[in-house]
Amino acid sequence: MMKMARVAASLAFALLLGLAIAGCTTEPGGDAVPLAGGEGVTDEAAPSGAGAPGGADVDGVPPADPSLGLEDGYGRTPADAFLEHMAAVATGDPEEVWETYGCSPPSDFDTWAFEWEDAAEVYSGAQVLEERVVGPGLALVRVVYRVTSGDDEMIVDEPGEWWRIEQVEGEWKVGWLPRQ
Repeated sequence: MMKMARVAASLAFALLLGLAIAGCTTEPGGDAVPLAGGEGVTDEAAPSGAGAPGGADVDGVPPADPSLGLEDGYGRTPADAFLEHMAAVATGDPEEVWETYGCSPPSDFDTWAFEWEDAAEVYSGAQVLEERVVGPGLALVRVVYRVTSGDDEMIVDEPGEWWRIEQVEGEWKVGWLPRQ
């Protein structure tokens, strides 16, 4: 019995690790959200120009695909999805925040809500500096913000940080673990 519990725990850890590394790349219903050039978005520098993965620019972020529109089926842009997420976080209502995610966090709602409320993160000064639709159903927004949690504070200033935004059922939503 103990061995089965260890195996189950190992499998759960591997799933969580895989989601953390790759980001949530499947929509409800199992349809994959493709990443441009098959590469994930990272903070690591990549060479610029045609030789960069997926045509990425200097910071390793794929360029916008001009053939894809910014607006979703509801007339919202990826920037709108980010700002709606920030507004939901500001309400302190975990149900509102949960609804802004494209893929649900890898735990049940009650566990996630408890952990989210316990973290007590407060965002301020959130701004979108740039938005790029980089593939069908996948966009990136470059943002700046300040977040505090207890006595800890983190400031994300220029050049900003890229967050993943994905379409779920035709609507832009913030990707689970958006900062990779």
